Amino acid sequence: MKSQDLNYVKTQRDLGNKKIEKLQNELHFIESESIEDEIEVDDKIKEKVKSSQPQHIIFVDTLKEVKTFDPAKYFNTLPELVNRKFNRPRIETLQNEVIMAPDDEIELLKLHKNRLEKHQELSSRIRRQEELRKVEQGLRIQKNLMGKGRRKKVGVDKDGLPLYKWKNERKK
Repeated sequence: MKSQDLNYVKTQRDLGNKKIEKLQNELHFIESESIEDEIEVDDKIKEKVKSSQPQHIIFVDTLKEVKTFDPAKYFNTLPELVNRKFNRPRIETLQNEVIMAPDDEIELLKLHKNRLEKHQELSSRIRRQEELRKVEQGLRIQKNLMGKGRRKKVGVDKDGLPLYKWKNERKK
């Protein structure tokens, strides 16, 4: 029965990982700095979310180019739009086409609220994955304890689960 429970937890973790990847891809272009202040999450979860955030690294040849680097010129956009990490239109697009953007504040608030909800869902899914990992580790320990062999309790790991050490037995 323990192996069935363990397989169920593994399946749930795999499904959760796929959903987390999908959410991270969906939130790929969304600014994280302004949203992180509004979402209250643990430091461990913030680190996981930050590590998955895309970073735009631009390589230049000399230090002079670093000092004179102009992001608006490089991205071919207006200086006001440089700080936007998503939906950054180019100058040609602005000149040639009419861009449909939310004009009124109600639509902007809805978009912002939607982004916040997505980030909160992502952080809760990451928390759940961490809990499932702990449960899976506990089930593995229980399954190993039911097996043969002498064991000795060594201590406790960071999650509060006991650590065991098995005596090496000669295989026949």
